[in-house]
Amino acid sequence: MRRYVFTAWVSIIFLFSLSLEAKWARTYGGSKNEAAHSVQQVSGGGYIVAGQTESFGRGKQDFWVLKLSARGTVEWERAYGGDRKDIAHCIRQTSDGGYIVAGQTASFGEGYDDYLVIKLNSKGHIQWQKTYGGKSLDRATSICESSEGGYLVGGHTGSFGAGGWDFWLLKLDAYGTIQWQYTYGGKETEYLRSVQETHDGGYILAGTTATFFKGNMYNFWVVKIGPDGTIRWEKSIGGPASEWGYDIAQTADGGYIVAGDKTIPSFEPFDFWVLKLSSAGKIQWQYTYGKGESDIAFAVAQRENGGYMVSGWTESLGLGNGDMWVLKLNPEGKIDWQRTYGGFHPDKAMAMDLTDDGGCVVAGETASYGAGEKDAWVLKLDPDGNIDPSCGFVRRTNATPELGSNALDRNSTAVTTASSAVEAISSASSRETAGLSFLLCEAPQFNLTIMASTGGMTQPDSGIYTYYRGYDQRITAIPDAHHVFSHWSGNIPKGNVADNPITLRMDKDITISAHFQPLLKPPLAFSGYQVMNRSLSQVEFINVLSWETNPANAGIVMHRIYVEQEESQNLLAEIPVSTSEYWHRNAVKDKTYVYSITAVDADGYESTPSKISINPSKKRLRNEKNIIRFSHSDFLSWIPPCGRIPD
Repeated sequence: MRRYVFTAWVSIIFLFSLSLEAKWARTYGGSKNEAAHSVQQVSGGGYIVAGQTESFGRGKQDFWVLKLSARGTVEWERAYGGDRKDIAHCIRQTSDGGYIVAGQTASFGEGYDDYLVIKLNSKGHIQWQKTYGGKSLDRATSICESSEGGYLVGGHTGSFGAGGWDFWLLKLDAYGTIQWQYTYGGKETEYLRSVQETHDGGYILAGTTATFFKGNMYNFWVVKIGPDGTIRWEKSIGGPASEWGYDIAQTADGGYIVAGDKTIPSFEPFDFWVLKLSSAGKIQWQYTYGKGESDIAFAVAQRENGGYMVSGWTESLGLGNGDMWVLKLNPEGKIDWQRTYGGFHPDKAMAMDLTDDGGCVVAGETASYGAGEKDAWVLKLDPDGNIDPSCGFVRRTNATPELGSNALDRNSTAVTTASSAVEAISSASSRETAGLSFLLCEAPQFNLTIMASTGGMTQPDSGIYTYYRGYDQRITAIPDAHHVFSHWSGNIPKGNVADNPITLRMDKDITISAHFQPLLKPPLAFSGYQVMNRSLSQVEFINVLSWETNPANAGIVMHRIYVEQEESQNLLAEIPVSTSEYWHRNAVKDKTYVYSITAVDADGYESTPSKISINPSKKRLRNEKNIIRFSHSDFLSWIPPCGRIPD
């Protein structure tokens, strides 16, 4: 007889952890002033942060770089600099797993301030370092790795160019040697704040111009250049107020999102100002965001859903004399949510990066918390801008966007000059630092265990997942072709057991199971009894089973009967649909038998089983032995000689 194990419920759990980013807020610093000017989520987990330190290092101020874990704990930290002031403005992970950091130095180089670029390995050790500059002030504010190799470093120069300050770009090879260098500007002042490589291999630049403006002294200035540094187009953007550009990012449609601040005419305070530009630099929409006092946007990025994140600082909203301010915008620039972060003293967001879980990491400085006068402050936020209810410094704000309809984009006519700086090897020291880090708050973790019965799966798959408090997880039950979803069991809110999909808020450990039912229904009226067949030579006990075909089933080809033996289900018989009775012969007298019957379709799929148990008594056998339903031949063989019925 073919052995077959029938299982009504199968739950296979694959154990693993879904690495959602932790939500937390931490300060980093010493007894004096520290600030974070740049932050990036890095491959392999965690974050790289760069800024400045007064508490550690060699000079008045030094570059300060911290590698943080996904939970914000310090994996390593180092200061780089000389005897004077050295400030890091931008850091990016490189394709070799190390880092490139750029800023300004007064300790080395030709002038009072020069560009300082340092290439680090993955542990923060210097691989090379160089300065670039002239006799005046030159400050690097942004750097990116080029897809063709090497780096593009940008900032502004007072040593070269057409005016007081000009945009200054240097294309470096992988070892910091200059491949080309250009200034861009006019007779007045231009400040470069942001440079990013574009999809076509060129670059987009954003900052401020006092040469090409309409109105009150300054306009946004956006310049698109090719891979060789030549200008493709340039736009001065502004109106009767002053506008300062701080960050730009290319968008999925080939256009750009740019952020900074804008003054209201005849009114000194600034507002956040965000503009969506086409691929040719034409304004598609523009909004200001603020409330009465000064509000400045320092960072902007596009999210995967087409919306945008903007961060900076606000004096109009929040608790103190300036708080971090983060806004989530929809694709049209309307506010989805807005939050401030801070205490009773000034707190500023200087940099931001989007994270893999849909949230963001924000970095800057705080005078409200930490060890010293000011500390570097880094916050990991969830997709809704939250950390945890225990974080008392997070507040909702209610600013409304206003159309900046008075701003125009105008073609400008910058002078492009090939500058003549020569790179010089600098001798910044690298020192391990030991800053104090304070955890202000962190969302606790909870486990979600998902299981599924036979007949389907779930999305996410069956397994154990780790989420942080307040995260909403959506779970979908997906039946296969021969089953339907039935219900959920486990930690399910009342009234939601039949919801599919179901959304659970992770405020505790949760176990949930998805249940599926076969489309086939089991046979009806399954019953049975035991009879005795006595002949001259032997006594045989027979369990007689009967059932009715379920009219709800279509396309079934047979019924299967199983008997339970030693904690398993053994297949007894496969019965054609036209038959509705089965005899299990040679049964053991007084033994309990448990039977299951299923309906089977042409593809071999079975219904759930119907079960019965047969446990006859001696009295029942004696009463029924004369009415056994056997064939005519069986009945004759059962009657003893002379027609006497034995006891």
